[in-house]
Amino acid sequence: MGKTKVFKRTIVSTIIFTLLLVIIIMSSGYILLGNLKEKAKERYDNLMRINITIGSSSLELNNSFNYFDKYIKTRDKDYLNKYYISIEKVKNNVNSIETNHNINTECGIYIRNIKNMLEWYDEQIKMLTKKDILEQSDYNKIMEVKSMYIHINSHLQKTAVSFLLYSNNTYNEILINNKKVEREIQRIVFIIIIISIMIVIAVSLNIKNTMWQILKNIERLSNADWDIEDMKGQKYEELNILAEAFNKMKHSIKNYINEINEKAELENKYNQEKIKNIEKDKILRETQLRALKTQINPHFLFNALNTVSRSALFEPRENTVKLIEAISKILRYNLNSIDDFVELKEEINILKAYALIQETRFKDRMSFNFEIEKDAENIRIPRMILQPLVENAISHGIDEKEDGGDIFVYAQKDNECIKITISDNGMGMNEDTIQKILKKQFKGISKKSSGLGISNILERLELYYKDRFSFNIESKLNKGTKISIILPIVRGDYFAENYDS
Repeated sequence: MGKTKVFKRTIVSTIIFTLLLVIIIMSSGYILLGNLKEKAKERYDNLMRINITIGSSSLELNNSFNYFDKYIKTRDKDYLNKYYISIEKVKNNVNSIETNHNINTECGIYIRNIKNMLEWYDEQIKMLTKKDILEQSDYNKIMEVKSMYIHINSHLQKTAVSFLLYSNNTYNEILINNKKVEREIQRIVFIIIIISIMIVIAVSLNIKNTMWQILKNIERLSNADWDIEDMKGQKYEELNILAEAFNKMKHSIKNYINEINEKAELENKYNQEKIKNIEKDKILRETQLRALKTQINPHFLFNALNTVSRSALFEPRENTVKLIEAISKILRYNLNSIDDFVELKEEINILKAYALIQETRFKDRMSFNFEIEKDAENIRIPRMILQPLVENAISHGIDEKEDGGDIFVYAQKDNECIKITISDNGMGMNEDTIQKILKKQFKGISKKSSGLGISNILERLELYYKDRFSFNIESKLNKGTKISIILPIVRGDYFAENYDS
């Protein structure tokens, strides 16, 4: 026979049920209280409307008699029409009050009397207004109408006073009842909250006792005491699962220790292999760096030799000598030194030699401007990352521009970084070309604007700094290009020490 699983309550379900119970009762109570207050407001508004209607009826009754009196004196039909309008308003108001279920018995009696008196009052006035000439008896009838008007008005005043007292008493009763309901709701909510707190305390104590027992057993296990009795089933599912997990841990802990020892031995072998692989990776990266550096020289050398040959034919001998010295200086810098990192001032000196060659080549169509802050001169950077950028600025930006252009080189120290900017006012490029160059997607880009020099620099910087550098291109067609490089100083010195050793 299989063991029947007994489903236990969970701590989460117990707490959620308690919270839901509190929320439901509180919400229901406050919804009920809100409905009672809304009904009280509606009842009060209705009572106030009846009071206003009674008051306006008295005012319209006064207007009706005044219009009737003016008609008798002047025989002006406008006053008669106004009378009809006023008396109709009075009748409508009285009817609306009579049919309203909120009026009290006393007011109902007054309203019925007023309604009967209004019928006689209106009937007599209509009879009098139909006569063109009034007799003596008609004047007596007018006095009776006036007396009835005063009587109706008196009833309206009594109705207003009676209903005002009734509405005040009614509203006070509603407020008292609402207060009672509110107190009852608060009492029930308070009781539910107390019960909920007691439930939470009981659950907390159960958790505390179970955890305390587990901690004591763990302490015994840490002292190599394996003769611990299994923990008994717990009241809540989560604690029961925790107790069963502890029992399993106790029974298999020796096997775990053996497995850990075996894994430690394997880990040791793995680390030894990893160290060997790291050494291989370093050798591979150094090989890649040397291969990338060799890509720089041929293109530059070809342009430089062309410039020297033209100078030898058409320029004074002194200019040719300066060009040859500049080329020699650049080649010696690139080929003879074994360092991968150099101080910025060395890179700038070589760049100035390169600028001399290009200014000779382009004559007045090109000029170079250098602005290097003193704090940045001794910072070490990767060798030959500036010259390819300047060469790109010339070949892709200035060369095709008929009136030539200017190239600006700026460097500054910014906290723990060095920022180098190379900009020109040449032809520029579109955003699509910039993105393809940065992503090294040269397919579909013309050979002239392929950005291979930038690709070389990016690959070298990635090998040196991984993701600890910034390389940004800003360019607009026919306005120029700006390249900004931000390198970490500490990271650069660290790599300089590693690669130059």
